[in-house]
Amino acid sequence: MLEDGFRDELTEITESLPKSRQTMLFSATMTDDVNTLIRLSLTKPVRLFVDPKNSTVNSLMQEFIRVRPEKEVLRPAMLLELCRSTFTRRVIIFFRSKAFAHRMRIIFGLLNLKAGELHGSLSQEQVRSLIRRGAHR
Repeated sequence: MLEDGFRDELTEITESLPKSRQTMLFSATMTDDVNTLIRLSLTKPVRLFVDPKNSTVNSLMQEFIRVRPEKEVLRPAMLLELCRSTFTRRVIIFFRSKAFAHRMRIIFGLLNLKAGELHGSLSQEQVRSLIRRGAHR
């Protein structure tokens, strides 16, 4: 989220905004980068957390697969095999970086697995197009 040089731009933007504004920040994770963004851009932030007992609908199946550190290099192949053999319906996969998400979308496409990528670098038109196509795996 916070890329090289982004701190200066964010500080400049937030300093030029009216003091009496409402700013909301939504994040699925609370990382050091998110905390930095909070410190740079929010005044008197209020944190709301989702109740883990009621955080998903009953029809949603969530899976977590641990990959041992010595097998990290095999992670993309494992993911592809799981999507081809086990998780064959609509799937949402979260990646640590936009670059890796993009790389995996290309690999999925080369293997004739329907995939789309959604991240902050896409324009609104690209997001609309993605939604219209119903891009999912």
